[in-house]
Amino acid sequence: MIASLQVYSMEHALALDEANEVIQMLSTDERDYSAKQPPHNTQDPSTSQSVPSKRWREKVSSRICLVRAVRSLSQEHTLSEILSNIDKTHNGKPIFKELPFDFSLSHSRGVVVAVAVQKLRNRAIGIDIEVDPHHSIESFARVCTQEEWSAIQSMENPIDRQSAFLRRWCAKEAYVKALGEGLGYGFKNLEVRRATDTQPSDSPSTNSKEATRPEAWTMTDQKKEPTQSHPIFTWGVDSTQHGANCLSIAYPSFSLPPNEGLEQQKPSLEFLINDGQGFPDFEQLSF
Repeated sequence: MIASLQVYSMEHALALDEANEVIQMLSTDERDYSAKQPPHNTQDPSTSQSVPSKRWREKVSSRICLVRAVRSLSQEHTLSEILSNIDKTHNGKPIFKELPFDFSLSHSRGVVVAVAVQKLRNRAIGIDIEVDPHHSIESFARVCTQEEWSAIQSMENPIDRQSAFLRRWCAKEAYVKALGEGLGYGFKNLEVRRATDTQPSDSPSTNSKEATRPEAWTMTDQKKEPTQSHPIFTWGVDSTQHGANCLSIAYPSFSLPPNEGLEQQKPSLEFLINDGQGFPDFEQLSF
């Protein structure tokens, strides 16, 4: 199964050809809502021009990423068709009303991401990105299982601890987004582990070529009966310049009636990643 992963700096996304058309597709309510979000539109003193709010720029650049993600999988759908199909579930999860794709969006500190994949009845996809977060991981111990927290605290290097925590945090965020749930789902019920002993250790790799390939992790959800492990695909890049950064994609499966067993298969994901200035090419970004 091919999944399209599009990652851009916000400013690069807004400079792409699709930007003007995406802006025109925003509803009046969306434009008004985005403009009122803090920080409010401000005036650039060097040009005396109004600068759109961060919320507005996030919405536009995220939708540009989504359009590119879908169109890299199928050229049959126009930009307007893609954007007009966006809807939400009763839990607020973004979905397509009719298009045969599942998708997820995320953003962090000026980086926007979108992932899209062919829709399956027993699968959902979720994505999360964290770029150089400044919070203390100690304040988030409550979201880790005892085994996870012990593994994190056993690391001597603070950057390694931050990276190990981010891998788990991003995985859990991506998973609950795939389910269409919020933070109240209970992160402590979720345990994240490397998929096999042959995978890299929790300590991050500084090799840029290795960093462009996802690590295979698994998520065990203790709230589901029977307990089941789900695949997690994680990229992590760490450097003294950028700090700890992580992107995770969750692709959990759901049980279907026995007579629908053909869809019970667990397809692995292969990622089609954009060539633009974005994760995992952190050297091309300004954080």
